[in-house]
Amino acid sequence: MIGNVKTKLIIVCDEKTKTYANFLRQLVSANDDSDGNVVGVADGTVDAAVWDESEYLHNAATISSNEHVLFVGVNKTSKSETPTMGARFDRFGMKYGWLGKRGMLQVENRPLNKEEYSEFLEYCLALKEKYHLDGAENESTEGDPGKKCDGSKKANAGAIAALGAAAFMLSPIGAVAGLAALGLSKTFSNKKAKDQQYRVLTIVFYLEGLSEFLEG
Repeated sequence: MIGNVKTKLIIVCDEKTKTYANFLRQLVSANDDSDGNVVGVADGTVDAAVWDESEYLHNAATISSNEHVLFVGVNKTSKSETPTMGARFDRFGMKYGWLGKRGMLQVENRPLNKEEYSEFLEYCLALKEKYHLDGAENESTEGDPGKKCDGSKKANAGAIAALGAAAFMLSPIGAVAGLAALGLSKTFSNKKAKDQQYRVLTIVFYLEGLSEFLEG
């Protein structure tokens, strides 16, 4: 944000990825910073809008090169925009990256095998610990997120609980993490796994990539 002017972010999606585009917009719009700790992007500095492909194509000629555009998903529109973008994150079929002020958030159109899915869950557990999502989950039911934590743990726990991200993250973790050795592909369909990938990728991008993208 320059002065009082917010950074504009246009999130372009299709029907299959609208849920995740809206999720990212919700994360951006949440007042989730605490005690000087910024979660994702500083509160009130980004103006995010979600456009479907037709809206983007209709308005493409009017979009300034100074505006940030993020393409969510793999579709006709994103295929023409994203091939030259370098990946800043690429794990377990999940990828985000950007070139200049154009970025992408994608999950590969292939199922994870058993080994990959088990590793994906381990990665989710590591994120859960890194951002203290256990604390966020516990505190979210008490009406005062983060009150038992301090420092960055308090900020992250309170923020993630307030955003509802803990529920998204714990969805692929809580029910099945203990079943990693039993063949998780039998527990979750490919469609369910892809939904989990997109939700986790959206959280990771918000927490670890969005601020850097918007600085470009």
